[in-house]
Amino acid sequence: MKYFDLHCDTVSYLFDEQLDFDNPVTHIAAHKLGAISTYKQVFALWCGNDPELAPKRYEPLLAFGKAMCKEHDLQPLFSIEGAELLGCDPALLPQAKRDGVISVGVVWNFDNPLCGCAKSDSKRGLSDEGRVFVETAVKERMAVDVSHASTEGFWDILSVSKGQTVATHSNARAVCPHFRNLWDEQVIALCAHDGLIGLNLYSEFLHGKKADIHSILTHIEHMLSLGAEDNLAVGADFDGCDSLPVGISGFEDIPALYKAVAAPFGEAIADKIFFQNACDFFLRIGA
Repeated sequence: MKYFDLHCDTVSYLFDEQLDFDNPVTHIAAHKLGAISTYKQVFALWCGNDPELAPKRYEPLLAFGKAMCKEHDLQPLFSIEGAELLGCDPALLPQAKRDGVISVGVVWNFDNPLCGCAKSDSKRGLSDEGRVFVETAVKERMAVDVSHASTEGFWDILSVSKGQTVATHSNARAVCPHFRNLWDEQVIALCAHDGLIGLNLYSEFLHGKKADIHSILTHIEHMLSLGAEDNLAVGADFDGCDSLPVGISGFEDIPALYKAVAAPFGEAIADKIFFQNACDFFLRIGA
C-alpha cells in the first residue's frame, strides 16, 4: 500500500533521547518500514519546551533528520512545529524551504509573538508580525499548519494562507471535544479552501482511554459528512503521543488500519485518505 503521513515526532524524539532509528521503542522504526511499499513522511522538527533555546535546536535537529533519512533511504520531508525554532523570523523561511521544510506551524503549545495557541485559550490571533510570517511562508510555497493555533489564529491564518492551509494532526471536535480538535465550521472552511486535514491517532483526540479502531472510523465518517473526501489525510502523531487506540501499536499497524477504513468506506476513499489527498495537496501548492 501507499502511505503519506503529515506528522510524526520521530526525528525530534530520537534526537532528544539520543536514540538510533533502528530501536525497539519508537512507533516508527527502521525495522518496521517494510510494512509499506510507498512511504512519504513529514518529520516534525519540534521547537522544544524552552522558547529561548529553540533557535539553537534547528541546525543540529535538521542535520540529525537529514542523516537519518539518507541512511534509511527516506525522502527528507520536514515541518516546523513552533516558529520559535526559527526565532519567529520570517527571513529564515526561504532557507528552511531549501532545507526540505514543506510545512510550518506558527505556534506550538505556548503563545509566541506571532500567534496565540489552542492550549492557552488566550484568544489571541495573528499579530502583525505573525501575518508577515504567514505571508512569507505562502510566498515560499510552504503549507501553513493550524493544528496548534488558537481558534482566532486559525481564522486569521486561513485568511492569509487559504489553499496552502493544513491541520496536520487534528480530529473532529464534534466527535471528541478536545481543544486541539477542529470545530465543524473549521473543517468546512478548510475543505472550501482546498486545505488538508490529518487524522491524529492519539487516543486523547479520538475518544480518550476508550479509543479504538471504531473511534477512528467515527471521526472519518463525521468529516466525510462535512465534505472532506478530498481533504482528509493522516497525521498519526507517532512518537509525539503517549497513548494510541486499542488495535494500533505503531507504524506496523497502518496496513490493518487501511483495511479497517476500506471496509466501510471503500478502497477509493481509503486510498485518498492514506496517500492521494496529501500527495495531490503538496503537488498543487508546489511544496
